[in-house]
Amino acid sequence: MVQNAMFVPHYTLNANSIIYALNGRALVQVVNCNGERVFDGELQEGGVLIVPQNFAVAAKSQSDNFEYVSFKTNDRPSIGNLAGANSLLNALPEEVIQHTFNLKSQQARQIKNNNPFKFLVPPQESQKRAVA
Repeated sequence: MVQNAMFVPHYTLNANSIIYALNGRALVQVVNCNGERVFDGELQEGGVLIVPQNFAVAAKSQSDNFEYVSFKTNDRPSIGNLAGANSLLNALPEEVIQHTFNLKSQQARQIKNNNPFKFLVPPQESQKRAVA
């Protein structure tokens, strides 16, 4: 993965995740269902992180060669994205988002359609040039 690329925040509904870093390093945040950070640190090559089911996780690569593998404790994990084209917000009608968060129609539309990416968000062009 390219430096500064980010995995869209997501959670696994019916399985724990075991994340093993194969190469490089990434900043990882894990948040429980109350919105409290339970892990906010770096995952490096050889490191292991266990993420309980229903805890949200997001990662941002800190090196050009970050690679990892994630094992799930269920052979049919149900993954919910919290942002991007496959997010839960994207599935809701604009009016529901508007009334739930007390937003104007345009703000709700921006939240619903803010990210065309499915799972991996590449770094901005300016960030790519800065590291090259």
